[in-house]
Amino acid sequence: MQRSRQEHKQGTQNAHDINDVVKQVTNFPNYRSERVYIYSNDKQDGTYSAAQYVNSNSIIKRGVSGIGLEECHINYCITNINERNNSIDFIYGGVPHKVNLPIKNYETITDLFTAIVAIMESAVAGVDPFTFTINDDCTVDFETDAQFQFNNCSFINFGESVHGLYYTSTTVTKFKTVPHLQYTSFIDIAITDITNSQLAQSTYGKQQRFNTIAHIGRVHVDDVIKIPRKIVKKYDSKINYFPYRHRSLNSLAITLYDEYNNSLFTKVFESTSGETIELQNLKYSIILNTVF
Repeated sequence: MQRSRQEHKQGTQNAHDINDVVKQVTNFPNYRSERVYIYSNDKQDGTYSAAQYVNSNSIIKRGVSGIGLEECHINYCITNINERNNSIDFIYGGVPHKVNLPIKNYETITDLFTAIVAIMESAVAGVDPFTFTINDDCTVDFETDAQFQFNNCSFINFGESVHGLYYTSTTVTKFKTVPHLQYTSFIDIAITDITNSQLAQSTYGKQQRFNTIAHIGRVHVDDVIKIPRKIVKKYDSKINYFPYRHRSLNSLAITLYDEYNNSLFTKVFESTSGETIELQNLKYSIILNTVF
């Protein structure tokens, strides 16, 4: 069947130019596809958020022409307030103060802001200057009895998705904020080794720190606040394939990024013998679909 090449733009009523038609093409599924299973416990080096995998028999076989993300299973045990976002630096009444918010997974807005007020008031001993009010429209009013301002700190830089608080250009006595209690709203998956021949690449609303050509998928974190939890995303109904140069690949590196463009938070434990052990606050299984 012949169709106008411009039909998708102008419809059929003006498609009368016999020289501007092409045969309608039906795309059939690839005749052969194979899966690549990547499990975080199989990493040879690095951390769970930036891991190196090695297989001498090849991870990606020669002859593969396209690769796409089919499934991602994540066991998620990262607290929404952790060592990366708990440092609070602020000015109250013209005096600078620094405190660290207790590290835990805050499951309610009340628990979170009660802890924020308590730790900040511990730095300004003898007064109770901070109060908060939870409103029906999901906002929180955070107020002080003197001029107040946040300084540059990890609490604001990497915690906005948890508490919604922000920097102001001048000192103020009231903030209105919307907390979401999430350490990160999504997880970006980047694998540079298999995407370096990609012809098209994902685009974003802001500049990314990672090489955008390495991006193979974005996994949105669900609305559950409790941990542990399991995040499962399946793309098998519409896998987004990208071109791959026909070559065998024996090693690859996978990096997971949070919404702040940092590699996903990981934690280590130092044993009594002095050995440093990475904890499995995040464990994942990724299935890639390859076509020949």
